[in-house]
Amino acid sequence: KRGELRGRVTINGLAPPPAWKRMAAYAMQKDIFFERLTVEEHLRCTAMLKLPPHMGEAEKLAEMSRVVSQLGLDKALRTCVGSGTERGLSGGELKRLNIATELLSRPKLLFLDEPFTGLDSTLAMSTLEAIREIASSKGVTVMLTVHQPSSAMWSAFDSLLLMAPGGHVAFHGPRSDATAHFARQRQPVKDGWSVPDHLIDVVTSEQLRPAAIAAWAEAESSLTSDPVPVGVPLSVRPQPLFGISVSALLRRQRKLVLRVSLKPIEWALTVLLAATFGMLFWQVGAHRREVQRQQDYISVIFFFVAQWSWAPLFQVLGSFPAEREVLTRERASDSYSVQSWYVSKLMAEWPLSWLMPAAFFVVLYPLAALPAAQAPLVFSIILLNVEVSTSLGGLLGAMLFDREKATVVAIVYMVYVMCAGGFFVNLNNLPPWLGWVRFTSFWYYSMGLVVAAALPTAADRDAFTMPINGSGTSCGAAGSSTLDNYSFSKSAWDGHWELEVSVLAALAVTQRLLTLVVLRTSKALQFS
Repeated sequence: KRGELRGRVTINGLAPPPAWKRMAAYAMQKDIFFERLTVEEHLRCTAMLKLPPHMGEAEKLAEMSRVVSQLGLDKALRTCVGSGTERGLSGGELKRLNIATELLSRPKLLFLDEPFTGLDSTLAMSTLEAIREIASSKGVTVMLTVHQPSSAMWSAFDSLLLMAPGGHVAFHGPRSDATAHFARQRQPVKDGWSVPDHLIDVVTSEQLRPAAIAAWAEAESSLTSDPVPVGVPLSVRPQPLFGISVSALLRRQRKLVLRVSLKPIEWALTVLLAATFGMLFWQVGAHRREVQRQQDYISVIFFFVAQWSWAPLFQVLGSFPAEREVLTRERASDSYSVQSWYVSKLMAEWPLSWLMPAAFFVVLYPLAALPAAQAPLVFSIILLNVEVSTSLGGLLGAMLFDREKATVVAIVYMVYVMCAGGFFVNLNNLPPWLGWVRFTSFWYYSMGLVVAAALPTAADRDAFTMPINGSGTSCGAAGSSTLDNYSFSKSAWDGHWELEVSVLAALAVTQRLLTLVVLRTSKALQFS
C-alpha cells in the first residue's frame, strides 16, 4: 500500500499530450458499476459524458445502441446491474458491459484486462471479433491480457507480448513470428500442442523459462535503443462542458438517490418514530403554559432537532465511500471534473432532503399540538439544521472514505455537540474556561431557534421565563424559570434571529466547500 509506481509513458515514442487519458480507455478486470442502475441508464450517462461534445443527444444514443448491439447486450438493457445479494446481470453480461462502457469513449488506445473472464468460448470469441472489427474499422489500437487463449483466439491476434513471471519479457512482436523465434531457440512447438499452450508451458517451466528470457533479451539488444516515432500524435478530445457533465450526472444521481436513500424501510422508520414521539408527548403543546408540562414541551422540541441531526448525517455518511470505486474509475479516464460530480450530487440530494422531515412533521406536529401558525417557520429551521448535518456527514465521508471509521468519528462528534447544545447540561453552571464549548455546537443554535419559534406569543414567553415559586416542582429550584435550566442560545428569544441563522448557514456552506476541497485533493480517488 505504501509503494509507488515509477516509469515513463510514451505514445508512438513521444510523450503523451495533456489530457491524453480521454483518448485511452481501460476496461478493468473488476467490473465496477452502480448496482441499482440498469444497463441502459448506465450506458446513457456514459455516452453523454464520453462521446464528442459536437454530437447531439440523438447521435450519442444511436452510438450507444450500436455498441450495445455489437456486444449482444440488447436483452439486458432494462436489467439492473445487481450485486452478490441482488439478482442482476450474469458474469458474462457484466464483462461485456465493462467493455461497452469503454468503447463509448471512442478511444484510440483500448486496454482490456482479462476481458474474457466469465465468458464461455463462443461468447468470448464473438466478443473478440467485435473488438477486432472496432479496431480495424475505427483505427483503434487494442491491447488485452489473456492467460490461456484458445486456438481461435490466438489466430485473431496481430501482435504478442509474452510475459514470464517476474515481469520479464520472453517475446514481443508479430504473432506469426513467435513460432519461428522459439524454434530457433530449440524450443519448437511440440507435436499435437497448440502454439499458445506451448508458449505458456515455456514461460512457466523452471527449466525452460531462463533460456527464453535470455534469448529475447539478446534479440532485443540488437534493436535500436531509441524507438522511432511512428504514426501521428493523438488529437485530444476535451472534457464536456460543465453544464453537459452536470446534466448527465444529475440524471444518474437522481435515480441513485431515489433507489438507495428513499427506501420503504426508511419511510417506515420515520413515520413510526414520529408516531411514538406523538403518543409520548400527546398534546403537550396545548398545555405548554402549565408549569408541569413546560419541560416536556422543551423535550419534544429536542427530539425534533435530534431526529433531524442524527438521521441526515448517517444517511449520507456512507455515500462517498459507496461511490468511491465508480468515481475513481471514471475520474481516471478524465470523464468529468470532481466539481461536476459534486454539484450534480448536491442538486440531486437537496430537493429530496426535505421529504422525510416533512413526513415526520405531518405525523408528530399535530399529535404534539405545537402551534399550527408556526409550523412553516419551525420546519424551515429544521431544514437548515438538516443541511448542516448533511454537509457534516459529507465532509466526514470525504475525509475518511471508510464508512466504519466515519461512523465512529460521527458518533463521538455528535454526542459532543448534543451534550454541548445546552439541553442535557446547563453549561452556564460551568466555569467560564469550560462553558464556552457550547458555542462550538450547532445544536446550541438550532435549539435556540426552534424554541423561540415554538413560543410565539408574549403569554408563552412569560410562562417560560416566569420564576417558579414554591417547592416540589420538577422544573427547577424556587426562583428560577423553566428556561433557566437550559443553556442553548437565547439570541432569537431576544429578537436577534440573524445570529443563529447566520452561524448555521455559514457552517453548512463552509462544510460543503471543505468537502469539495477534500475531494479534489484526496488520494483516495487516485487510480492505482
